[in-house]
Amino acid sequence: MASEQLVMQEYADLQRIPEGTQVKRDLGSLIPDASPEPRVVEPGDDFQTVRIDGRLWYVTPKDPVTGVVYPILQHEKLPIDNPDRANLHHGNHPASDPSVSYTTFHGAALRNGQLQLVNVHDHNEIDPRTDRPVYHDYFYGPIPEYRENEVFRTIVAAVAGDIPHYAIDMRAPNGPQVVPLEGKSRELLLTLAKPQTARERRITNLPFKAGYKYDELQNPTLSKEEYIARFKQAYWDRRAVNNGFAYRYIGYRYEPVRSFFQYYVFKQKIDMEKEVDEFLCTDDQARRIFLGNLLIAKAVEAAADIANDVFKVAKQRSGLRPVYEGSRPLVRDVLGRTATHRGELAESYAQKLRVEYGLAA
Repeated sequence: MASEQLVMQEYADLQRIPEGTQVKRDLGSLIPDASPEPRVVEPGDDFQTVRIDGRLWYVTPKDPVTGVVYPILQHEKLPIDNPDRANLHHGNHPASDPSVSYTTFHGAALRNGQLQLVNVHDHNEIDPRTDRPVYHDYFYGPIPEYRENEVFRTIVAAVAGDIPHYAIDMRAPNGPQVVPLEGKSRELLLTLAKPQTARERRITNLPFKAGYKYDELQNPTLSKEEYIARFKQAYWDRRAVNNGFAYRYIGYRYEPVRSFFQYYVFKQKIDMEKEVDEFLCTDDQARRIFLGNLLIAKAVEAAADIANDVFKVAKQRSGLRPVYEGSRPLVRDVLGRTATHRGELAESYAQKLRVEYGLAA
């Protein structure tokens, strides 16, 4: 899926953002003259600024503990399937810093890790009735983060459902202001999505739908039975992904976040050389699967513990469902939410280790 045609995770079956509704005032390839060190911005404080070609832009503030970007204050309930009224805001949006290229694992996770459904007249489309400037008329975005450890910690907090104590009010009388995120506005962002149940008729029709699609293939490489089995598995995989986040207006795109988590977990150094050697060399498939799962579990623990403090903060102030018991279960869930992903993990890890040990063909 194209990076600018994002599907908010909770709305995968309901809302696709069509071309033409993305940010029209983004800074594109412009690079600030200098990036200041981020500072805490509280109600009453001025925003930090960056200068680009002689013009000052506001810097979007971030929570000082978790690194999660302040959301845009929400004033009313929004439709999740009407892009003329509400569309997706990327908390981390400047594409100008080459150190945070969205083609990297951590850059793509930043880009897609904090998504908010926002009123278009607060976000990027000026309301002709008021002519009030919108978010992207003022803000460059947050100061880019390119330390992978910090990116991982922030994305863990975001996946855990962290919502900061402050928000950006685009309807303040004198222009954007940082305000406390409390009362009705906080309750709106904490609104849980309605659970999506699988319709019995749809489940019953899956084999027939798959069979029709198979019959339309020119040169199928699978048998009809194998194709139908994979079609059904893909359906349940999609449902598993969509059930991983339960806010109505805030979400993340699963695949970029999962890819970064896998990359980051696989980078962790674990002191299990004997098990690694056996994992790479054994011909016993059952033993190999056991060792692969063991090594990945240890790598998950090493990675997740780096973010455990921000996870605790996020859990304390979020209303997300399901509530993870710790950062380790969260990382395990993101890595292997579907049967397909769980089945691929061990082989992907083996390939990474073969390259690292100079064993790749």
